[in-house]
Amino acid sequence: TPAVGAEACAGGGEWVVMAPVGDWAPVPRHADFHLRDGHRVLKVSVQLPPDYPNSEGPELIGIKLDDAGGSDSGGQSEKVPVARTEELRLRIERHLAQIFRRQPCLVEFLSWLRRDEACMAAVTGAAGASSASDAGATVPGDAALAGQEVRCGRICLTTHHHDEKVDMTGLATTRGGPMKRQSLYGHLRSTCAEVSGFLSFGRPGVLLAEGPLPAVEKLLGEAKKFPSWFATEKFFHKPVVADIAAWRVFQDFAKVRTEDLRDLFDGIDRPDIFEEVMAGTAWDPKKKPSKGKHK
Repeated sequence: TPAVGAEACAGGGEWVVMAPVGDWAPVPRHADFHLRDGHRVLKVSVQLPPDYPNSEGPELIGIKLDDAGGSDSGGQSEKVPVARTEELRLRIERHLAQIFRRQPCLVEFLSWLRRDEACMAAVTGAAGASSASDAGATVPGDAALAGQEVRCGRICLTTHHHDEKVDMTGLATTRGGPMKRQSLYGHLRSTCAEVSGFLSFGRPGVLLAEGPLPAVEKLLGEAKKFPSWFATEKFFHKPVVADIAAWRVFQDFAKVRTEDLRDLFDGIDRPDIFEEVMAGTAWDPKKKPSKGKHK
């Protein structure tokens, strides 16, 4: 039976925590944090690596806003707007990275969720609250390159599909030691801090990475350590830019859903990149709808 707990939070509402426990629980383990308020439920899901908490910390794997009645009862699912979703995702991922110190941290994480105004705002519809530290946040390394011309890279790789199972099936080699199971997304994010972009989960799976060219090439090398992940290069642009911070399209390396990419690029007013990424796929905006088989 899943372990379930509930706690009231500031501003109203209640956080409900659910996590499969016991020998039958699936691996990797996960925990779901649901904030219930009125007619909506904010769902935050984290995944625990197999050796948690000895090496890696919890990884955020999903954010969703649902009708409180649930889809099973006929309620219509309401997604968090993509811009708000990414704001929350980055906020939560930063906090998880800050609190993890090779010891259990889920209780501390729940305590933070109960106090966080941005999570409550996502449920109530109020304007999101951002901490002062979020304002003007830049990708690591960009400040040192300010005022310099920098050779950059923006690459797009696509694979037939990418999901949580595929993300965990890669094996990255460790120099002088045994091979270790790792999340592809988590590995790229932790080893390539100067790269922004995203890894999309869905069909097709899309990896878009941008940053200083040496950092992007390093990410490609890290991805090749996962031999079960087969991807095709869609494009690789290598411009020289005068302001790398302004050139970037993204400010972090995020996990997104393929079905949300159109909204994501529309939200940042870059439909041109969406068209280039999705050219030739089922999501290609220039693709004419099928009229059926010719007789």
